[in-house]
Amino acid sequence: MNFKQAYEEMLKGKKIKRPGFDGYWYLENRTIKTIFKGEIVEIGLTEGTIIHMNSNDWEVVEESKVWKLEKGETYYVIDYDGTILNMVYEANDIDYNAINFGDFFKTQEEAKHMVEKLKVIKELKNFALENNEEEIDWNNLSQRKYVIIYNNEHQMMRTGLWYTSTQYIPFNIHFTSEKIAQEAIETIGEDRIKKYYFDVEE
Repeated sequence: MNFKQAYEEMLKGKKIKRPGFDGYWYLENRTIKTIFKGEIVEIGLTEGTIIHMNSNDWEVVEESKVWKLEKGETYYVIDYDGTILNMVYEANDIDYNAINFGDFFKTQEEAKHMVEKLKVIKELKNFALENNEEEIDWNNLSQRKYVIIYNNEHQMMRTGLWYTSTQYIPFNIHFTSEKIAQEAIETIGEDRIKKYYFDVEE
């Protein structure tokens, strides 16, 4: 579409771009602005701007379902000891490292939930290591591997599903018997596992 059509889309609150743009244009208080590498810049009347405005390949930016930070926005990180820190996005190396590592959350509640999830996963792993009769061997086709599952239809946790050579779910924790898997549930707590391991809300 041409720039007149693109401008009409901006009036509706949409963001626009041309192919190859590493950023987008948008309207704020009737002023055209662009966001580029985390920096907000007001569009000036330059030769490059005129070339863009005379182009017919403008497109509306599809909004991502993944939350992306904008400069000045608050986010939360998990510190080394599990405490939650609030940060302000400044598009610097600290921010980029947090985003690349996945240690950034929209709310304190999301960050706290992840802290508890990591604790439960570690406890389940430790329980398996301490109590399995033998090491899990995916090359051993006769060895059964038991897991804990949650059935959302019946809203119940159960064990007994087993595999021999197929690692069915990445990051799942496996036990060498159904009895050990059940003991893990009882030791760590069914409610904690349901809430943090399976993210099941009451």
